[in-house]
Amino acid sequence: NRKQRKDQEDLLYRIFPRDVARELIEIQSSEKKEAQMMQKEMSRSISLDILKSNSSIAFEKTVAQMHPNVTILFTDIVGFTAMS
Repeated sequence: NRKQRKDQEDLLYRIFPRDVARELIEIQSSEKKEAQMMQKEMSRSISLDILKSNSSIAFEKTVAQMHPNVTILFTDIVGFTAMS
């Protein structure tokens, strides 16, 4: 579990700028802590559903920073690999 978490964090640091990756990791960590607290307060069957639904919550939120006069476009071109 610890190795898997480290691998996930390393991947985030490779993909995103350091401050964005750090923010995503912090969001995920705080969401897990909240879910663990809820688990203690609720019955086991309900809390397990909450934990499952919150496991990837960091990737469902928008993490953005405003930079004047800058536009970044991320796109996926269908069939690009075959064309290249």
